[in-house]
Amino acid sequence: MTTVRCTVVTGAGEENIMTTPQTPTQQRDLPLRLHRIEGQVRGTARMIEQDTYCIDVVTHVPSGLSSGAVCGA
Repeated sequence: MTTVRCTVVTGAGEENIMTTPQTPTQQRDLPLRLHRIEGQVRGTARMIEQDTYCIDVVTHVPSGLSSGAVCGA
């Protein structure tokens, strides 16, 4: 088992250091999830650049957020 160390900077500029043990499966899956999140963020940015109807953009955003939540689990 590998331990992942993350430094999180809060809005107040404080740093919190967290360590999370990762199983080999989690380690293997993490890059895939990050690529999925990256694609969803790029898709959202493209929608905004193309002046897509607001409701369509707002509908697209939660999928990226839920992938981020899964990634941090």
